[in-house]
Amino acid sequence: MKMTAVDGDTGRVLMNNSGSMDENGFRKTVSQSFPSVNQEKLIVVVDGQFRPRTEPNRIQRTSSTAGVVWKGSFLDLGGYAAMNREICLRLGHHGISVKADVLPTAPQVDPLTNNLIRAMETAKFPGDSTCPIVVGFTPVSISAPRRRLIFYTMMETQGLHQEFVKRCNSATEIWVPCKFYERVFRTAKVIKPIHVLPLGVNHLIYTPEAEEPKLTYELVASGTRVLGLPDGVFRFMSLFGWSYRKGPDLLCKAFLREFCSTDDVCLVIYSRYMGSSAEQHKQHVRDEILGYHREVGKSDPPRIYYCGDDIPVPQLPGCYAAADAFVLCSRGEGFSLPLVEAAACGTPVIAAYNTGMTEYLDEEVAWLVHEEGMASANEKLCWISEYYRDQQFVVLGEDAIGQCQRHMRAVFSNPDEAAAKSRKFREKVLNEYTWDMCVNRVAKRLRSV
Repeated sequence: MKMTAVDGDTGRVLMNNSGSMDENGFRKTVSQSFPSVNQEKLIVVVDGQFRPRTEPNRIQRTSSTAGVVWKGSFLDLGGYAAMNREICLRLGHHGISVKADVLPTAPQVDPLTNNLIRAMETAKFPGDSTCPIVVGFTPVSISAPRRRLIFYTMMETQGLHQEFVKRCNSATEIWVPCKFYERVFRTAKVIKPIHVLPLGVNHLIYTPEAEEPKLTYELVASGTRVLGLPDGVFRFMSLFGWSYRKGPDLLCKAFLREFCSTDDVCLVIYSRYMGSSAEQHKQHVRDEILGYHREVGKSDPPRIYYCGDDIPVPQLPGCYAAADAFVLCSRGEGFSLPLVEAAACGTPVIAAYNTGMTEYLDEEVAWLVHEEGMASANEKLCWISEYYRDQQFVVLGEDAIGQCQRHMRAVFSNPDEAAAKSRKFREKVLNEYTWDMCVNRVAKRLRSV
């Protein structure tokens, strides 16, 4: 039995043990060795399972699936890593042990999360060499003879690159997070079984009451740095990895065209280019925002604030909750966690309506920006992934910018309507799209054979 104790306050690994000691004895040893540690915050990992303090024997194994090897990114702040962390940290409550096969990505998570993932890396359980393998990532070449191989994956295009299809067809089955990509994968001739397992939100921390963190922002036009944002100003917010696919051109142009310096409003952009907060990557974002300023050419533009720092996951809910509206005009998403996170925080949403976002968006819960047609991916799209090359994306141009302008004005001018839509969206997310619901589906699929 492999056991690890982690201090939930600091993320510090207190003790590792692999031997004959039972769990109760291990807990007693830890508490005696570290009397200053808050026992309410003590986290014990037993063979990859995260055991609650008061119920060490609650979790029961099943004969069908006792464990899973889960391969993917875990330690960065991207969507796949968030998905993998949230699911794997919950599977133990279904009696399923997890051995994490961690792909090398930027180490951006907090110390506690890092130590929990590292504990899962060393997990041992009966059958860990023959149990199912789930790859929570873009399909990779993997040799797993006679093992159940599952790709939990997605794409952002209107179709699939043939190499992507080939790799999918090397698996036993495919999981996708939305019905849109179930149709796309089948149309593209993915012949393996496809199951829709929607993603979710941690509804315990993404709440309207989440506390706003004190972060440093830049007022882009002047370069002024400020600690915190001004009070009493209507705040549009967007959070995304900086790329043309995410629609920063629509976001910035719509805002700059619709408002001016005398409007009591600002736009706050949380974004990192190439997943990095390095100064040269921040400068790339600044330069593009300034380019949109010049393109619009307004002498009295409204304020755009930018934060390009790595924001710890526990602080993100407060960023959403402090905003008056969330805007994301993406040209393609596999699912888009920020949209459901904003909804869970009770923040009104303006969003493009395409690809994975059609899973949960409609006119009842959000203001929608519709496409103007389809076009093959240009170089501004393809630098992110060769799987985008020659694929179709929605066209979001001048008409879409106009739609976004009108929606921004509507949310700004009609708080009652905004509050009504945000209530409906929050209710929908809490009823259908939480991580607990996602993991229930994952556990059911793992036990389906």
